[in-house]
Amino acid sequence: MVGMFSSVPARHAGWFVAAALTGFMVVPVVGASVAQPWHVEGRSMEPGIQDGSVLLVDTISPRLTGYGRGDIVVLPTPASARYTFPVLVKRIVAVAGDRVDIGDGRLLVNGHAAPEPYLPPGTSIPTAVPPISLVVPEGSVFVLGDHRQNSFDSKSFGPVPVMSLVGRAWFALGPGGDVELPGTAAGSTP
Repeated sequence: MVGMFSSVPARHAGWFVAAALTGFMVVPVVGASVAQPWHVEGRSMEPGIQDGSVLLVDTISPRLTGYGRGDIVVLPTPASARYTFPVLVKRIVAVAGDRVDIGDGRLLVNGHAAPEPYLPPGTSIPTAVPPISLVVPEGSVFVLGDHRQNSFDSKSFGPVPVMSLVGRAWFALGPGGDVELPGTAAGSTP
């Protein structure tokens, strides 16, 4: 399970910790379904989200506002997959109606290279991945891990129904105690 976050400057870390503690105090009052902590196991979202990080996941507002390209989401591992983790952490790279083409190590969304400022320069999809060309169905999203060379994602199991998503990552607490914020795509359309 993996994603992309950038470190928060030390002068802002106190604010984020206070916000997180407030959120954890509100959760028992409002209900555990508002925000949920998830432990990240795996390296598929590196370098932004490290193995051992804890994500705070918003489970309510995405149901009201929807999901977009660049969002980091938690989703159940597809039942058809032979995979040991019950949930995955991935990034939405395409939404309903988008055309996704993967080939020659490249990701194209609607015929253009997807703007992915959260990835290290030179990141590519393994050339061993069979070519993919599809339109994301209504009510679905296409997700990839940021560590494209080591990620079990829509390249393997296809588009994911939005209704199956657990929620969107608010922020992560890294294994070293660093507060990380989810990266987002540069724009809503490639």
